[in-house]
Amino acid sequence: MEQFYENPKFGSFLSKSFVLYRVFIQDPAGEPTFNRYAVKSTPTVMVLDPDGAEIDWFVGYGPPPEKFLDKLDKALRGVDTFKNLSARYVRDPDNVEVLFKLGQKQDQRFRSKTAAELYGRVLALDPGGTKGATVFQNEKVSYAQYARFNLGYHALAEKTDVLQLKAFVKAYPDSAIVKEAYELMSTDLYLNNASGAEAEAFFQEYAGRFPSDPAALNSWVRRILRDKAPIAKGIELAEKAAALSRAKPDPEILINLAGIYLLKGDKSKAISAAEDAAKIAEDRWLSKIAGVFLEAGREDRALAVYGPDYVRKNYKKGLGLTRYMNFWMNRDTNLESALDAAKRAVELMPGNFMVWNWMSRIYLKRMNYPEALKAAEKALAAAPQDGKALVQVTLDEIKSKMEKDKRRRDS
Repeated sequence: MEQFYENPKFGSFLSKSFVLYRVFIQDPAGEPTFNRYAVKSTPTVMVLDPDGAEIDWFVGYGPPPEKFLDKLDKALRGVDTFKNLSARYVRDPDNVEVLFKLGQKQDQRFRSKTAAELYGRVLALDPGGTKGATVFQNEKVSYAQYARFNLGYHALAEKTDVLQLKAFVKAYPDSAIVKEAYELMSTDLYLNNASGAEAEAFFQEYAGRFPSDPAALNSWVRRILRDKAPIAKGIELAEKAAALSRAKPDPEILINLAGIYLLKGDKSKAISAAEDAAKIAEDRWLSKIAGVFLEAGREDRALAVYGPDYVRKNYKKGLGLTRYMNFWMNRDTNLESALDAAKRAVELMPGNFMVWNWMSRIYLKRMNYPEALKAAEKALAAAPQDGKALVQVTLDEIKSKMEKDKRRRDS
């Protein structure tokens, strides 16, 4: 627990001290806080009153820091906070602005049903979109329009009605939100949950609406990678997306370009695209780049990009280490380094049963059955009731192989 006193950036209204209390989901000591406030995503910042009641919250974080400080400043002054909006709602339950902003607040906490009810009331009270507007990517859109988009998004995500976003883009063809609607449909519907013919028709429409948007072209490339065809069209789209983003290269676009060339069998061009991606990629892309190198037969480059050096540089990042150990465990190579990452990950997250379970599987692959058994037993002890069956599968496999090994040595 850390205590901060008045900061000029927060304004002179802070006459009293306030406390910052930080908890981590990997830390068992933080579990009661996560449960009490039903926090489902990190990072989440909550502003509470002295009794622990919720004043406001921010889910996620993005630069610049000044933007975050501005949000905190407004929250501490009570500007459009959950508490303030709730009080205004009691006084004026038909206020469209209040209804919309409360809907957004509930959305941030993944309370989809409550958010949808609020957005529905916005549309009922203001079908023409004349009672106020908000800003989306520096453009004004009416509360009603944004509410309709959000309802379509929820219906798509929850697979209750995939047609609402289609209706939205037809109703508001010039809306600032249309591109976002297409991107959501491309990811949540047409990437995996549509036939090849339906997907092709959609992506032709999407790319036709936004022919100079590399994200639109890249979405189509992702579907082609999934279907492994048509390769020629995939190369055309991926090359165009890479060219359009040359001024601001995108690692994902370059990785997908590499993937298309792998499908074609052109390992040289795949490696070249992966090398370009590696020069600009953040940590979250390194496993995919390493995967390209491995498929192209260049394990040396995979290890250079995503090998033991990564573990050393990320020795305090438990989630990064778990992703690393899973990547190499699933490929049956670089297991010594994967085990190093696993050992460090369980130090950082001792209460995470899945980390213990993964470590046991690495030991199992290395045929170190005693250590595999110890790790699996710790996983079982830490697992919640609904996770014990998963760990039991690992335990049964370890015991079976131990028995086979004993019979082999005894024969």
